[in-house]
Amino acid sequence: MYYSSCFSGISTENKVCSRLMHLLGMGVMITVITLGCSSPLFPASLSTQEHTELAIEVQQRIERDFPFFQGRHGPASHYADTSSWSALGTFFASMDECISVPSEKFFDSLRSAVASLEDGHTSISPAPYGAYPGIRLRYFEGYGYERGIYVEELTQRRLEEGPDGLALGDRIVAVTDAHERQVSEVSGMLDSPEHQWDHLFDYLKTMISASAEHAREQHAADSLFSAALRGRPFPGDIGIRVERRGELLDLIISGGRMTDAFPEIREPYSAIISEGSSAYHYIALPAMTYFDDIDRADRFINEAIATHADGIILDIRGNGGGNSALGDYLIARFNLLETFSFSIVKGTDGSLVRTIGPHQARGEQYDGPVILLIDHEVYSAANHLAALCYYANARNFRSPAFVLVGDRTGGGSGRPHSVKLTPEFTLRISRDILVDPEGNHHERGIEPHVQVNITPSDMAAGMRVRMPEEKLFETYRHTDLVILEALKALKDH
Repeated sequence: MYYSSCFSGISTENKVCSRLMHLLGMGVMITVITLGCSSPLFPASLSTQEHTELAIEVQQRIERDFPFFQGRHGPASHYADTSSWSALGTFFASMDECISVPSEKFFDSLRSAVASLEDGHTSISPAPYGAYPGIRLRYFEGYGYERGIYVEELTQRRLEEGPDGLALGDRIVAVTDAHERQVSEVSGMLDSPEHQWDHLFDYLKTMISASAEHAREQHAADSLFSAALRGRPFPGDIGIRVERRGELLDLIISGGRMTDAFPEIREPYSAIISEGSSAYHYIALPAMTYFDDIDRADRFINEAIATHADGIILDIRGNGGGNSALGDYLIARFNLLETFSFSIVKGTDGSLVRTIGPHQARGEQYDGPVILLIDHEVYSAANHLAALCYYANARNFRSPAFVLVGDRTGGGSGRPHSVKLTPEFTLRISRDILVDPEGNHHERGIEPHVQVNITPSDMAAGMRVRMPEEKLFETYRHTDLVILEALKALKDH
């Protein structure tokens, strides 16, 4: 493990950059590679010198800007902890290995090295893999189920493929390309170690930039098919081996279509949930991209106040963040007993950049129970909102307290910036970090008060844990395990 640069702060004095500098000027060309579907994501050719220069650029920027680097905030710092130092050690060792791998693996190695920092705001884009059209997968272990990746959700067309297609709750054993191949040939390919789910899964996890281990697992699971088909024709038939009710089945399913895409939920919406004599207001906030979303959220809260709602369910599942001010304005509508602020501090010296936190309420405040729905896809500004609720509870700044229901958030609340490495690649890096009044950061996510897990049996039964789209809300809310738990929490209030 190469920690020398961590303490010296001079990039050219550690083993990594010494080896990188040694390779400058060699000028050997590398082969063209493609990644993901059929389109190339990387430059047609780069020399070893250009590889080395890219690696040096990445490492120097990490050393200069990454907020957990070098313990810059002093011995009493809450920021650089054991996990931070371990991740930094892995990063420097990975950067050393990066320049030694075969040329076709260079970009994967560079992305993996940056991902080893375990920071949701620090990554190299574009991402090499993504969810496959019409199929959502989930990693699961425990509760007596075999560790693995299971089919969580399918589009209607996928569901209609019948016995020859995937079924909800199937456990993925292996995946391969099956385009224009015979069934017997595909079965032989599925026996290959390189197509086994655990081989693909373990490799994918090294590519995922996320603060929390469970977030890396879930994103890796969702990307399994695109990784298995890397560099192969798209769309094309896919060979899949699954376990279904204890039986192994080899299937050939059709490739993805544009019409297979799950709907992207971007607009806030609200609904009323009637349970007996109680009426609860459900507010979905799927993104924080547009500042006028707070106007819509204000209207929804005003409606809840005007109708004397028995509770509010605020759903931010899948919210990747955006404008943190939306969360600051929103939480101020929930009758906080005291005001407080979080601090954005520089990664270079820990100095204050600015303070953010609950703003003056933009209208009457709601004083009833509020349930916040969260999951592993809650990042950045949305994670900041979850952190505000968490801190308000810890300091008894609201009665009744906020109740967080769902899964641990993905983390990352600081302010990132981006650097263009090549026309194809961008390095995004955390430069500032967000801390609460006690100096604690929430970069690795927020734990819910009520944890909700979806088991393979739940998946097979059509249960859900993701935010429903507005037009299907009334149908899906009855099978949404997180909403059902939120209603239990409200009834117990």
